[in-house]
Amino acid sequence: MNPLQWLHDTIGAACANTHYDVLEKKCESITTKIQEYETCDKKNEELLAKEKEQFKKLKEKINTLKNHAESIEENKKTVRKVVSDNKPELTDLVERFEHAAHVALELHKAEKNVVKLRSLIAKLDTHMKSRDLVRSFLAEVSDGT
Repeated sequence: MNPLQWLHDTIGAACANTHYDVLEKKCESITTKIQEYETCDKKNEELLAKEKEQFKKLKEKINTLKNHAESIEENKKTVRKVVSDNKPELTDLVERFEHAAHVALELHKAEKNVVKLRSLIAKLDTHMKSRDLVRSFLAEVSDGT
C-alpha cells in the first residue's frame, strides 16, 4: 500500500471515528432528553389526574352550596309568606314582648329598691335597738339615784 494512500485512509478513518463519536454522543443526548420528556409526561399526567380530582371535588362542593342557597331562598319565601299571613298576630306578639321587656325592667328596678329598703330597715332596726338600750340604761341610772 502506498504511504500516501495509507495516510489518507488513516485520516479518513480517524475523521469517521471522530464523526461517529460525535454522532453517538448526540444520540445519547437525544435519548436522555426523550427519557426526561417521558418522565415529565408521566409527572404531568399524575398532576393532571390530581387536578381533575380536585376539580371534581370543587364542582361537587359548588353544587352542594348551590342547593343550600336554593333551599335558603325557598325558606325565605316561606317565612315571608307566613309573616304576611300572620302579620296581625305577630304584631300583637311583638307588642306583648315589648311590654314584657318594659315590665321586666321595672321589676328589676323595684328589686333594687327592695334591697335598698331592706338595708335601710336593718339600719333603722339597729338604731332602734341602740336607742332602746340607751333608754333602758338611763332608766336604770335614774332609778338607782
